[in-house]
Amino acid sequence: MKRILAVVLASAVVASVAPAPMAAPWASSSAQDPLAHQPNEEPQSLRGYELPLPGTIASLVIRGFQAPANRYAAGHRGVDLAAEAATAVSAPAGGTVTFNGRVAGRPLIVIEHEDGLRSTLEPVESDLSSGTVVVRGQSVGEVATGHDCRGAATCLHWGVRNPRGDYLNPLMLLGVIAIRLYPS
Repeated sequence: MKRILAVVLASAVVASVAPAPMAAPWASSSAQDPLAHQPNEEPQSLRGYELPLPGTIASLVIRGFQAPANRYAAGHRGVDLAAEAATAVSAPAGGTVTFNGRVAGRPLIVIEHEDGLRSTLEPVESDLSSGTVVVRGQSVGEVATGHDCRGAATCLHWGVRNPRGDYLNPLMLLGVIAIRLYPS
């Protein structure tokens, strides 16, 4: 009993002297939604990432990210962006090409970024070889056919994984989606 009381008192002391949490960089003191923006206005990237295709988020996203319940469950592990075949695809951030080839019959390219995240872009035909260093915005290939685009003739699938292999929503890297942490 004394031990439980000591833990509770210690927790209360720590909580009373802990600094107040700071607002997220995208938090706004106004009553407006901090994520709201005009249709043709892009939010500022939080991590130095950009869309791999020309256009705005509103005009490009045809299918969003759906996190799987577990590593092997159904989900959509990236976003599908509207694109015509042969549209130039650019590196969403600087990094190194770690794979360029075919998987399940579709051409794709993988870029490991300087922050450890990996972007997979498919279907993309590219002449770049593994080990090639690219900078944000540099052309890395062209959209090919072969991805299920839910009614569109062609599109680009952009997936992002962290070093542990977890899939992330690529739009989060553009500052579009706020992550809100709530106390437990």
